[in-house]
Amino acid sequence: FVSVPASVLDNVSANILDSNLDTDLDINFDNIFDSNLDTDLDINFDNIFDSVTDRYID
Repeated sequence: FVSVPASVLDNVSANILDSNLDTDLDINFDNIFDSNLDTDLDINFDNIFDSVTDRYID
């Protein structure tokens, strides 16, 4: 078990939850959930879950 200072956890939580931060982490979350973005990550999720496309997982 590793003890982590509360201030570090607060900073991490703030970075994840603050949608106004232009961080790589924030952008990645946007890519996953924003269906209007034409990103590789977004396309991959569409390919997995969209029954209309020709899926590799079948």
